Amino acid sequence: MHDDTFTADAAPNRVSPSRELNKEVEFMATLWKARYAQRNQRMGRSIIRELLKLTLQPDVISFGGGLPAPEMFPVAECQEAACRVLTEQGANALQYGPTEGLPAVAPVRLRTNAALRHRR
Repeated sequence: MHDDTFTADAAPNRVSPSRELNKEVEFMATLWKARYAQRNQRMGRSIIRELLKLTLQPDVISFGGGLPAPEMFPVAECQEAACRVLTEQGANALQYGPTEGLPAVAPVRLRTNAALRHRR
């Protein structure tokens, strides 16, 4: 029975498979690092990403425009709509499509936009 989990001590003339794998991983990492622009190595953390981390703290109330109160989300209505779309459209609903949406949905989108503009 052959065992591939040997160590360098057990077989001094052979290199451990894990050591070979580490060398391969290092080689791949070096290749990728060289492919990025030099300026990417000087990039710092995203300020927005760091700010969004703060909003996860329970004692923080965010007044940011893009972070509505989670309890205001219509979860039940979204769940019902998602189930209906997946039941009626199946895999087509999950496929990429045109940015402006599917032609069949255009009338609904236009009515929704008009209603939202009217509410202002």
